[in-house]
Amino acid sequence: MVALVVLAGKVMLVALTATALALGAVQAGGGMSRYASAARTVEDRFHDESTDMDEIQKARTEGMCDAVVGTAKAAMAAQTIASPDVPVNPVGIGFTDAMSIAQVAIEQHEGASAGAEADVGAGTTAAAGAGGQSSAGEVAGEAADTLNGPGVGIAVSPDGSVPVEQASESYHIAWYCRDFGWEPIYITTVERFRASEMAYTYPGGGIDPDVPLVKVPLTGAFSSEEEARKSVYGMMSNPRTGGGIYAGVPFADIGEKTHSLEFCGGLEWWQ
Repeated sequence: MVALVVLAGKVMLVALTATALALGAVQAGGGMSRYASAARTVEDRFHDESTDMDEIQKARTEGMCDAVVGTAKAAMAAQTIASPDVPVNPVGIGFTDAMSIAQVAIEQHEGASAGAEADVGAGTTAAAGAGGQSSAGEVAGEAADTLNGPGVGIAVSPDGSVPVEQASESYHIAWYCRDFGWEPIYITTVERFRASEMAYTYPGGGIDPDVPLVKVPLTGAFSSEEEARKSVYGMMSNPRTGGGIYAGVPFADIGEKTHSLEFCGGLEWWQ
């Protein structure tokens, strides 16, 4: 009798954890969808003066927050499913693997609507009561199976990038030259970003051969140059061309900084 009670308790715990994983995935997928949608809106309506850019930026920020929070929830649930006897440690060993597992679940639910989230909750509750396996449980099982799969150990961000420190040299990243006049932006391979270079070898870097180039990353590392370009351009506002001695030079703002786009594609991305 006691054994049956313990077994029932474990089944309920697994069902609840699977539900938490699925709901976290739905939250993360919805957040990423809103984040991407806001970026596309900026791209499509940047030259429309009636567009409220502040509202778009707010939606973009809220989408990213949901993506991060949902990914963390899914990761902790996946960690519990993969190692049920180990206490969840959101900053310790195993969480990076759990984040990778969470990506599998998020891909299953990306773009899910609020109605889909309700369906997941209802479906998993019914399955727990019947002793069957829910769709959330199936997703959790598939996610847990990836523990020994390729690529585990690299934490993928909600925008699809990976940390530069863990990225392949063939990946791409957007960065800028610190202490240059307009701090021009470049989009290069991670290999070039990591390379030690001197400032004078770049336009605007002066003539002193002993001054090192300071490279400041703007994005994570992406598998393609186009993804890195979309990511950094999604951060920008107020695209324009300069005047006077800077006539024709493309500029845009990221936060309170103005950057030259002369070496990363100009303004064509908005046109």
